[in-house]
Amino acid sequence: MLFIKRVFNPWGEFLSPQGFCLDERIAYLVAVIQIEALLTLFDRYQVAIPEDASAKFITIPDNIKAAYDQGVEGKINNISMYERCLTYTIPADLQAVFSPLRNASFNHLQACENGLVRHS
Repeated sequence: MLFIKRVFNPWGEFLSPQGFCLDERIAYLVAVIQIEALLTLFDRYQVAIPEDASAKFITIPDNIKAAYDQGVEGKINNISMYERCLTYTIPADLQAVFSPLRNASFNHLQACENGLVRHS
């Protein structure tokens, strides 16, 4: 998987080009696990994996407050997306992946909101 190749170098060492702290590394690895769960569904349902166009959408915030603002907005959007998906009649395996991802987004939203309060 391309994403995992970007996280680890050929020697199995964690790559941290942006100087991630331990908590950020853990969050990054959790994201890898979440992506793997989604990729498994893509494979199971024979859906082509979209090209990684994420670089077009990445912006570097001017300060920590702006970063938390972006985090809050992104988590609200994630929650909305998963809630929308879960309103449809979908197979149990999709529900089993989407529900925890939605719930994790609620937790992440709270963390971003707490950070925003600390840095406002």
